[in-house]
This record gives sequence, C-alpha cells and structure tokens, in this order.
Amino acid sequence: MNQDISTGDKATGRITRRFVLSAVALSVAVGSVGLAQPVTAAPAPELSTTAYSYPVLPGTAAWKNLATHDDMLRVTQVPAAALAGMSTAALVDTVLRYPLYDDMLAFNTPQQGFDKMSSRFNGFAALASRPDAGTELLKRYDSMSPAIAPKSTLLQQGKLDASFRRIEMLLAQDAIRRTMNDSQLTQLVAESREKLQAKAARADVYGLVGQANTSLVIGRTLASKATPATKSLTSNAATRSFLATGDVRSPETLSQIASTSDLVFGPTDTSVTVRTPRGTAVPAIQMTYELSSAQITSNNNWVANNYPNATRETNSSRKYNCHSYAWHNQSTSNNIWINSPGDDKYWTDGSYRPNANVGQGGRKVSYRNDDHSAITVNATYFRSKWGQLPRMYHAWNYTPYNETALYYYSLA
Repeated sequence: MNQDISTGDKATGRITRRFVLSAVALSVAVGSVGLAQPVTAAPAPELSTTAYSYPVLPGTAAWKNLATHDDMLRVTQVPAAALAGMSTAALVDTVLRYPLYDDMLAFNTPQQGFDKMSSRFNGFAALASRPDAGTELLKRYDSMSPAIAPKSTLLQQGKLDASFRRIEMLLAQDAIRRTMNDSQLTQLVAESREKLQAKAARADVYGLVGQANTSLVIGRTLASKATPATKSLTSNAATRSFLATGDVRSPETLSQIASTSDLVFGPTDTSVTVRTPRGTAVPAIQMTYELSSAQITSNNNWVANNYPNATRETNSSRKYNCHSYAWHNQSTSNNIWINSPGDDKYWTDGSYRPNANVGQGGRKVSYRNDDHSAITVNATYFRSKWGQLPRMYHAWNYTPYNETALYYYSLA
C-alpha cells in the first residue's frame, strides 16, 4: 500500500495518507480494540524501604495525654496504604518498633501475651502475610549479637534482652516459620543455638527467661520435624507445656531441648572417599566430633582395668578406627573411619602383597575371622586402634578380637 501511494496520483495519495494516519490515530486512541495491540502492564510501584514513623511515641507529652489503652492502640495502627507500600524489611522494622509490643508481658504466659498483643496491631497480620517474612526476620536475627558492651547500664542490658525477646517471639510463631524452607529452618536453629550459648554465658543479664525465649524458637522448630529424636520433646509433659505456652518452669526443660538440638542439628559425620596406594576408591567416613572428656576418661580406664597387659598409647577417640590406622593414616590427627569390607581393597587391588616374614615390623595384619586390622612391631607384638577405644600396644592374641586367622601384608 505504501508503494502504491508513493507512485500514484498525488491528490489520491494525500487522501489515502490522511485516511491511514486517521486510522492509526483512532487505533491508538481506543487502545484496547483489536488483538494485534498487546497491553503492557504498568510496572509495580517501588516499595518503600523506610519503616513507618509512629506519630505518637511513649515518653512524649502527646503520649501522656492519651487517656485510655484504646487511645494508645488507635494512634499506633499503621495506615493500610503504608503497610502495602512497605518492603518486608521495612515492615519487620515497623513491627519490632511497635510501641505496645511489651504489652505481651502483662499476661499469664508469653504465648498468650503475644497472641493478645499481636491481634490488636495490624502490622503483625501484614507481616505474616508476606512470603518472605521469615527470610527478612532471619537476616535481622543473624545480624544481632547477645554480647554485652563493657560498662553498659542495667537499663541498656535490659533493652538488649528485650530486643531478642521481641524477634524471638516472632520467629517462634508457626505462621512465620511456614514461610521458611528447610535450609532456612536449619540456619534458624544454628543461629539460635549460638545465641543461646552466648546468653548462657551471661546468665546474669539474660537469666532463665531470656534463654527460654531462644529455646522456644529451637524447640518449636525441632518439634516440627518428625524424627525419633524430636518425638521425645512432645512426649514429655513439661516440654510439651513449654512449647505450647512459652512459659518455662524448670531448667531441665531447656536442657532437654538443647540436647535434642545437638542430636538433630549438631556436627555430622560425612561420607568421603579415600584411595589405596594404587588409586582404588575406598568408601570412608570423615568424623567431625569427638567423645566427651568423661567418655574418654571412662574408656581409658576400662582398657586399663580389663587389658592390664596391653599398653595404652593414646586417648580413646571416635575420630578413627583400626582399619584407618593400619591402612590409611597412622597420625593421631587422623579423622577417617573405614568400615569393612573397605579395608579389603588395600590388598585385593594389589597395593599390598602377602608377606609371611615372621618378625618383620611394619607389616599390615588383617584379623580375617573378625573385623580388625593391626601393624606388626615384631613377631609377637602389634600396634592397633581398638574402635573408639585407644590405640594399644599389645600381644597379637591379647585383644578383643578373634585371632584364629591372621593375614600379613607389605606394600607392593
């Protein structure tokens, strides 16, 4: 059509051009007419990153002039438009700064108080409706430290404790934790555990109540996980009551939650691969935590009493076992555990060959009729690690193992 206009009669062309331009103008004017003109959605308005500024605050003359609690509630509500136009991070700030937050302390239990207080402030419902509420609260919680500044006053210390109480009561709510994924929940417990340790170290400031607030976050998160370890939380009446109300009656309740969190979220051993001298892969476990001092002392005492003719050379340790010691690494810093039949690969792949030279030290020994490995010192004495028990210097037949079939190997 454009080609016809440019080559045809000028008058006709002018008329045709006017017609086309008019049609285009009409199409633009009506906009939505015709499927050939897609409608572009307007960009979403940018959310404010600034928290709401409460117009009347405690400590001011205007606040003192409020005659009733209803008046206080009225002046601390946030306009709906401000709530909707606020980023979630700003909304978190707004909620944590709510002037009547500590009304929750006026009720029989922490949870009852939180329920009453939060139901009277529109900011809480707005925050709970945000899908990233847990994410933003976790960021804020991560940035907080329970450390007490030198020379801080009792009031400053109390305000720091209050700041933790407010955010931890939020994090303890199911509606908030439902917005978190498994990774974030794990991070939440890890953060809470660190803060609980710091609070316990300053029990003069945080007390049992401050530790209970943190334990409530841990306990409710654990209780939501269906594992044998966490079932013990809900089977104990005192712990069940604490998780429901937030009201702690005994330190033993917090100890049970701490112990359960150690089982569920504590250090975990990791499956790894080590290799024989010829490069064959051997499945193994990298051990991440050690026995307690009491356990080590007890195990050391046990071998001294029960195997008095053997010599203990190291402390008891769960970090490595006999196969790892004999075939993989003789260092006391070894943290690899090798289970049978993984040790078999050291000779089946040709890395080690049979050696029947009686009296030669340094040979590897497989107790074939039992699950044990050792290293020869001479013809009659061996050195080996006894599972979680210590590394021992012992006669070849003075161990907890069946010694009826011993196979000797040397490096090929």
